[in-house]
Amino acid sequence: MFQAAFGIAIERRFGADVRLLAEPGRRDAYNRRYLLDRFPFVDARVVAPEAAAGAPAYNGETGVNEEALSALFRQQPRVALHGYWQHERFFFGQDEAIAAAFQLTPSPDLGRKAEALRAGAAIGVHVRRTEYGHHGLATADYYRNAIAASAARPAPRPWSA
Repeated sequence: MFQAAFGIAIERRFGADVRLLAEPGRRDAYNRRYLLDRFPFVDARVVAPEAAAGAPAYNGETGVNEEALSALFRQQPRVALHGYWQHERFFFGQDEAIAAAFQLTPSPDLGRKAEALRAGAAIGVHVRRTEYGHHGLATADYYRNAIAASAARPAPRPWSA
């Protein structure tokens, strides 16, 4: 999602025609499916990786220089951008456009479930068990203790829709 968000920001900030390189239907090395096709704005910009063949590369792993990008887009009709872009500084102030691109319309059933969660004292727990396993996985007791600590805190204000 960060790469797609960066692409949306690039389109808005520089007027570039951004395409995302992906192979929908394939799974990555961690057996994860590509799911960005659920967002129509993003899905409409997906092309096969071969589309970048011969394009000059811009590696943004260490940061992004706006002036250099602007000049590059004026000089090159196609550029392959490499990076993870996992920070909002790469959004170039285009937060609203990015949020709009990632809007989903929940089904009525999902909407009812969301309302039930809002009405109760619910928390979410994300357990990542694949690519970060090399750091060591947290134990079940870690999660039990975290939930107990959370339950012992005063209840937060209810969410607003």
